[in-house]
Amino acid sequence: MAALTPVQHVAVHLFVVWIQFAQAPEDPVSAKPGQNVTLQCNTYTDAAIKLLKWSRPELKRYVFFHSDNKSMETYQDPRYRGRIELKDPLMKNGDASVLLKNVDISDTGKYLCLVITDSSNQSVREFVRSVHLSVSEQVKAKAGEDVTLQCNTSTDAAVTKLEWRRTGLKDDYVLYFRDNRANESFQDPRYRGRVQLKDPEMKNGDASVLLKNVSIKDTGKYQCLVLTSPQNSSKRDAGEPLVASIQLSVYTFEVKAGPGEDVTLQCNGPKHAAVTLLHWKRSELKHYVFYSRVNKSMESYQNPRYHGRVKLKNPEMKNGDFTLLLKNVSVNDTGTFECLVTSNDVVELVASVHLIVSDGSDKKQPEGLVGHLALGVVLVVVLGVALVAFIGLGVFLHT
Repeated sequence: MAALTPVQHVAVHLFVVWIQFAQAPEDPVSAKPGQNVTLQCNTYTDAAIKLLKWSRPELKRYVFFHSDNKSMETYQDPRYRGRIELKDPLMKNGDASVLLKNVDISDTGKYLCLVITDSSNQSVREFVRSVHLSVSEQVKAKAGEDVTLQCNTSTDAAVTKLEWRRTGLKDDYVLYFRDNRANESFQDPRYRGRVQLKDPEMKNGDASVLLKNVSIKDTGKYQCLVLTSPQNSSKRDAGEPLVASIQLSVYTFEVKAGPGEDVTLQCNGPKHAAVTLLHWKRSELKHYVFYSRVNKSMESYQNPRYHGRVKLKNPEMKNGDFTLLLKNVSVNDTGTFECLVTSNDVVELVASVHLIVSDGSDKKQPEGLVGHLALGVVLVVVLGVALVAFIGLGVFLHT
């Protein structure tokens, strides 16, 4: 029987990938463009790994293919060549994790890890792990501020169509630009009069927008899609979409504290709403900071680092008070905490608090600077007095 070609090899296993992919446990991973990320996959066995395949459902070839103790670029999608490697080349203790370097927006998506092990003590086993990678710029702003959502095409080709979208909006756009003008008929009403191009002429491919007077309801992921028309043959093909992704976080309060202190994370919602679910979260954490269902806190949904460190200021949540007390904070608690309330099956982001925990080391620099300036002033004064004395002595000797 003739050997399968690389494409046929992938096709044979594709239906298995799709079935297992839907059932695989999924881990979320967030990153900024240019960073290196680890896609985690552990078999938790010391059995030898016979075959490892990392794939994305929409790609014909693999992200990473490792067989017989070596990686095989023949089966690999070109965009990942030279950018991905095993976290542990020996895959000790069943560690099939990979390091993906210099990620960009196009790397956003789901990744599936399939591992086949072989051992003299056990039959061949297959493990599946799913990782969802989200690559986007992170922008934080305080409610009421104006923010710039950056999008550059890196080309001077004329922009024929520009779309700014936000995840969660059904049909309307944040901004829709075509035929050299913005079209409000396609724009979501909440953004009308609040969004404008940073450069109305979009010179040098600058498709950035200015979003005015942001509120907590503007928190979300924004995507920029640009269609360009090249002005000469040296430019990129007409109609090629250029995408930027930005995660905007708008906070209502900012709290500063030192290590070991207790802090209050303020959240006030509707006073008479029938709240069935309250949860505080940080977007970068897999589990919640605090989780309460029908007035009962549930640690099983809580991130371990917050066990025993958080409680409601008002346990009965009277008058819509969902404020949280966080004890003994550390530098690792620095970040944005979001308060979400579910009432009548509707989830609402009520408050967002940006916490900064600092040990005060940043204050040493200014103090040191002041000390150096003071010393400099003393030296200048001493030198001045010495100079005057020297001149006086010269005059005295001359006379």
